[in-house]
Amino acid sequence: MAIYSLLNILKQDGKLDEFDSEYIYKIIDESGRIASIYPDYLKYIPKETVNFTKREAQVLALLCSGMSMEEICEKLGITYAGLKKHNRNIYRKLEVKDRADAERKALQMGLVHVGQ
Repeated sequence: MAIYSLLNILKQDGKLDEFDSEYIYKIIDESGRIASIYPDYLKYIPKETVNFTKREAQVLALLCSGMSMEEICEKLGITYAGLKKHNRNIYRKLEVKDRADAERKALQMGLVHVGQ
């Protein structure tokens, strides 16, 4: 809808007159068709933000990389109890119940990337 609305405003204001009108009208028609099929296409949807501590962000990245709890403890030089505390905080902030859900949501939100 965003492009369709913008093009229609520009068309009404005469701002598109200097362009090839046939081409512009094709763009407007196609934008309208796409907007009717996908009404939320290009709609502004604010991203969720999660404020992790530096350590929580490290732990989340390692969790999503597939490392075991023991490997994460060794890599970060923390105890198992400390890691569990970080995990609880991560799960609470992501509003999830377990590691799999945390990984899924972190990927979905773009907090981590596959292969990280």
